[in-house]
Amino acid sequence: MNIRDTKTYSLYGTPKLALLVDEGPPPRGDMRYNHKGDFWFAEQDGYVDYFIDSGGGDISRTVTTVEGEERKFQNVGESRASIFNREGLGPYVDVEITTKKEEFEQGPGDMRKAAVTLDTAREAAEMRGLKMILDWKFSGETTWIFY
Repeated sequence: MNIRDTKTYSLYGTPKLALLVDEGPPPRGDMRYNHKGDFWFAEQDGYVDYFIDSGGGDISRTVTTVEGEERKFQNVGESRASIFNREGLGPYVDVEITTKKEEFEQGPGDMRKAAVTLDTAREAAEMRGLKMILDWKFSGETTWIFY
């Protein structure tokens, strides 16, 4: 991932990261997934994709495992980085992302949601001279605040 610019935006009063990048996340078909129980995740070039094989969602996915096996899932649940962090995976950071300068300038409402590794988020924060602090939730979830 090549980060061209970064900024923060406020989500319910909490500062989050928005990234302008050269290329968006890789296609899921190019990623290789690992899992811990029902928690499935893949990392590539700083990007992260994840889902929960809970049977409680309404999304179907076909992925390739790190062993090269194709797996099909029905009714998977979407999630957020903090849930995976709570499970000891990652750590990951949810961000807003775009490849278009106009969308970046307009703000996160025009960008798409993505997840990145903590190292990638740290690199983006350092570009702007931002500091990061860990934010613990009562449920055990962890996120990062950028200031």
